[in-house]
Amino acid sequence: MSRALALVAALAVARSHDAHAQAAPSSRLFVTLGGGVQSLSPTLESGSSFSAFGETAVVATNQSVGLGGMLMAGAGYRVKPRFAVGLAVSGFRHQDTGLASASVPSPIFARSPNVTNLQSSEMTRREIGYHPEIVWFVPKSDRLELAFSAGPSFIHLNQPVLTISMNTNTQTPTAGEVKESGTAVGGHAGIEFIRYISNRMGVEGFARYSLGWVDLPSVSSVKAGGLQTGVGFQVRF
Repeated sequence: MSRALALVAALAVARSHDAHAQAAPSSRLFVTLGGGVQSLSPTLESGSSFSAFGETAVVATNQSVGLGGMLMAGAGYRVKPRFAVGLAVSGFRHQDTGLASASVPSPIFARSPNVTNLQSSEMTRREIGYHPEIVWFVPKSDRLELAFSAGPSFIHLNQPVLTISMNTNTQTPTAGEVKESGTAVGGHAGIEFIRYISNRMGVEGFARYSLGWVDLPSVSSVKAGGLQTGVGFQVRF
């Protein structure tokens, strides 16, 4: 009788284990959504020249890209428990003022340029970044995990570029802008702190730095990207 009871108990435990294994999520596919800010974005600087009054006018522009809001979405697949491949997509928008300094020849005196400081407000920069990545997970406990990621970055940039031209009526320089776009190519690296609140869902804090370069029609070697920090949540399937 004791042997029969032991056999029944063993079968019951085995069936319970199989049922639990079938009910547990595979946790291979995961989707992440989040938001935060982007900082440390590169400053756009350019210079140009044009002819005025038989001499050469020189213009230097500076467009600072400061702190701005950022959204992020991503998906990945765990090839192994600690190794995954994925794709993250980020969006960034920032509005700032472009500054310029123009040294314009005098219409009366030779080699006596007039220096004028100009600005153009509400210049909106937009970036959409595509970040293929490999991810390495480091479990710290049953509910806490670190994730290190790295890979290339492709950042599509829409950038208004500050321009300076001569007003033929007043003989003074005027500021304007032209919208240019291109795709910067570079790389990124990041870290995530993931706290799982259930078998399928977790909350996270993340930091990622991306940087790329693109040649716009009027400005070469324009940098795109920056430091992205924020919070989000992750769902596992």
